[in-house]
Amino acid sequence: MQQEASGFALRFQKALIKAVKGSWLLATGEDFRYPETEGKRPLGMGLLHWYTRRVNELTASNRLVKERFTQALHLYKSPLVLFDPRVVGAVLLKELASRRRKRVAPITQGSVTLTPSVQAGTSETRSEVLVEEPVGR
Repeated sequence: MQQEASGFALRFQKALIKAVKGSWLLATGEDFRYPETEGKRPLGMGLLHWYTRRVNELTASNRLVKERFTQALHLYKSPLVLFDPRVVGAVLLKELASRRRKRVAPITQGSVTLTPSVQAGTSETRSEVLVEEPVGR
């Protein structure tokens, strides 16, 4: 009877390890965001941090990403749901759009302000010109 119990305990512990391994790695990997964390940083940790930050940002605007994030956060599903192709696609699309929207600092000369920007979905640079009318005219 005791041998059966210890066999069950070992099987249970192995099953438990398998069930929580992904969540544990994701949670402990977040510690490496902080420079004071000691230990060797696993290969790819920077990329994982980049990705999870963007997933977290998307939870406010993308229902699917929020659903997958909640499932992983509450351990209903494996953190691998964060790598669902639709989640990865949403992250990459948001990143591309944000890179295309980045504005260059405005150039002001006299009463004219020139603001160059790249529009999302194009490779064209557009300039917005603001002309201030002199006061009193």
